[in-house]
Amino acid sequence: MQLTRHPPWLVKRFYNTEGFYRMKETLKQYGLRTVCEEALCPNMSECFSQGRVTFLILGTRCSRRCNFCFINAGEGDLSQEEELKSIVAIVQQLRIRHLVITSVSRDDLADKGACHFARVVKEVKAIRPEATIETLIPDFGGEEKLIGLVCRSGVDILNHNIETVPRLYPQVRPQADYAISLKVLRIAGNFGGLTKSGIMLGMGEGEGEVIEVFKDLRKAGVDILTVGQYLRPARDNLEIKDFIPPERFAFYREVAYNIGLKYVLAGPFVRSSYGVEEIIRNLKGGQMKTRLMER
Repeated sequence: MQLTRHPPWLVKRFYNTEGFYRMKETLKQYGLRTVCEEALCPNMSECFSQGRVTFLILGTRCSRRCNFCFINAGEGDLSQEEELKSIVAIVQQLRIRHLVITSVSRDDLADKGACHFARVVKEVKAIRPEATIETLIPDFGGEEKLIGLVCRSGVDILNHNIETVPRLYPQVRPQADYAISLKVLRIAGNFGGLTKSGIMLGMGEGEGEVIEVFKDLRKAGVDILTVGQYLRPARDNLEIKDFIPPERFAFYREVAYNIGLKYVLAGPFVRSSYGVEEIIRNLKGGQMKTRLMER
């Protein structure tokens, strides 16, 4: 059954603020793309209002086709040099304290884009060392050398999303591999930094399957887990099979903590790059575990 009408708990407030429009105009000025805009994120106005942004590097021409994704190949993508200079300029101009850097998959590049990820992190840290940086990386084919380039760049959190349960990979991520994604997270964890992963619910997964994913992520050494509701961005994308109520997210949050995940963000509007500042504050405060509630 196709679900189109959103339930009451999926109505998101729009933040009509000066900060939101300043971020929009600055991004337009520098020609930078963000996942926030490309993926029609429901949290965009809130995050932009608070100076949070997820930069999309390496253009928009993805070498894969995930059926939940809404990033369309655009004309006039910036060169890597232009991307780098523009991101550094925006971080300085808006005095951004925390930023997320992600990309489409670039299997067509020899290094799959890993060197550019590392360079962006290093350049931002050089001009604003107090800023915290999360990289949300593709799987880089599971190559340890490429994953290591990003992990050694000075990044604070290395994120790679598992996205869904293994059974649904052929429908959701037909060119990806569940085992490779777990391998990426294990390798990243071996470098000693914080690792993070996320899963979307509402694609037809079963409760037991979700819990098994939590266990696999824990075995892979993942520190931070995000659990959110899949929202269909366009008619060409996968249909929503279920709207997960807030109490079910609360249940999954407790299950994940009981399994041993250290930090869990779970809720209808939780996205993979959402709310990490609270985790960083708790880490700086010396807390080893916090029960972060959805916003």
